[in-house]
This record gives sequence, structure tokens and C-alpha cells, in this order.
Amino acid sequence: MDHCVTKMQTFYSCRTKLNHNAAFLNLPIGLEANLEGIVDLIKMKAYYFEEPHGITIREDEIPDEMKDISIQKRQELIGKLTCDV
Repeated sequence: MDHCVTKMQTFYSCRTKLNHNAAFLNLPIGLEANLEGIVDLIKMKAYYFEEPHGITIREDEIPDEMKDISIQKRQELIGKLTCDV
């Protein structure tokens, strides 16, 4: 089973079964061996890990294919912080 799917299932289980007020702070750009960086949902910026082991981190705009999900997850984060406290 894909590790990312397992992590997402674990995250949603924490929310529903344990009634935790959980929200994403960042999203991965790529998966597992193809991980390129993260999207920071607070700053709404992409951070790319460059060189072996991510020694250099480059800030850039969020990739077009991730803008919608980033906006959705950011709104979810804001909702959790403002309404579910």
C-alpha cells in the first residue's frame, strides 16, 4: 500500500475516530522517491528541496496543478483554527 495513502487515512482517522481538531499545515509536492518539496499552507508558497538530501531549499510559487487543493486545504486550516476550538 502506498505510504501517502496510509498517512492520509491515518490523518482522517485521527479526525473522525479520535475527534481530533487536525488540519494540514503543508502538502507534499510529489510522493515518496519523487518528493520535490512542500507547499506551505500558511505562507502559500512552494519550497523545493534541491541537491542531494535537500541541502538547499528554494522558495517559489505553488505549482498550477496544486493551487486548487492548496486553497481548499488552507481554508480548511483556517476553519479549524477559527470555528472548532
